[in-house]
Amino acid sequence: MNIPMNAFLQELLAKGTSDTAGLDGVWIGLYIGINASPGPNLTMANLTEASYDGYARQQVGAWTEPYLSSDGQNAVIDGALHFRPSDSSFPQTMLGALYGSSSVSGGGNLIMIDPFPAPGVGLLGPNNVLSYVPEFELPAGGNYGGGDVLS
Repeated sequence: MNIPMNAFLQELLAKGTSDTAGLDGVWIGLYIGINASPGPNLTMANLTEASYDGYARQQVGAWTEPYLSSDGQNAVIDGALHFRPSDSSFPQTMLGALYGSSSVSGGGNLIMIDPFPAPGVGLLGPNNVLSYVPEFELPAGGNYGGGDVLS
């Protein structure tokens, strides 16, 4: 389940009438620590990003056209991203995926996080790979606001 940040939701609303979607060009990374409860006010400063040998954020290529997912949500999805350590010298356990606005580890704005089920995913060396398929969903038929009748 993705947990979007307030800053992203504000950006998405601001871009709602433009040709540029708020998720275009997003960078996906992995985090190994979090020092606050997951929620909409997190920032990059609340996360400890992965730092195993060979780690780098990966950019989403192209989101699909919106579709109705198997659980009834409006969704967009990208192809699988693969994270693999280059050696075994610094094994780490990934607690979740982060969506950021920059390719720089620890940099940019935090858009949202996707916590993994406990106890996380261990990347112990080059024989381990974490394949992650980015997906963003909104509830079908959800209340996304509406107009007010004033008279």
